[in-house]
Amino acid sequence: MAIHSVFGKLQFKPGEGEICVLSSPYEFEPALSSLGAPVDRALRSGKRYRLILAFVQTEVEIRNIASMVPTTLIDDGLLWLAYPKKTSRKYNVSIHRDAGWDPLGKISFEGVRLISIDDDWSALRFRHTSHIKNMERDPSLTVSEEGKKKTVSKKKPAKKKTVPKKVSPKKKAVSKSPKKKAKKK
Repeated sequence: MAIHSVFGKLQFKPGEGEICVLSSPYEFEPALSSLGAPVDRALRSGKRYRLILAFVQTEVEIRNIASMVPTTLIDDGLLWLAYPKKTSRKYNVSIHRDAGWDPLGKISFEGVRLISIDDDWSALRFRHTSHIKNMERDPSLTVSEEGKKKTVSKKKPAKKKTVPKKVSPKKKAVSKSPKKKAKKK
């Protein structure tokens, strides 16, 4: 896993602020250590982070992180929760892109971006609704009350009815008697 491409996808560059990575799998460790920036492995009280990346597998873990986010993430900071893909052969979990995120809705966060980290992990970025102008999605997929107010249904544009042009049929020349070709001698 190329760390710079992962952190690029996470919209973070080293030096932009404090980082905290929680419960990362062992496959992520070498890439993380090559980042060359200090990384906290637990949320410290009194410290504010520009990026929190948490690897989660249960709704209980999500609930625990949600309880700490308001006091540890800077205003409009990057909150990414990585979770196992449905296609992962290593992990079998109940949370996925569309389910399990209700604890974040209770603190007014909505999912705004989805990336793939590797074959086993995807990550979903959550942003506080005060920083979201409007959301274009199915309203049933929002997890916060504030998000529901900012949701614009994603409707397919109505197809334009086209009236076929009336084309007058071309008249074919019809000969009454077929012409025979003369044989050459």
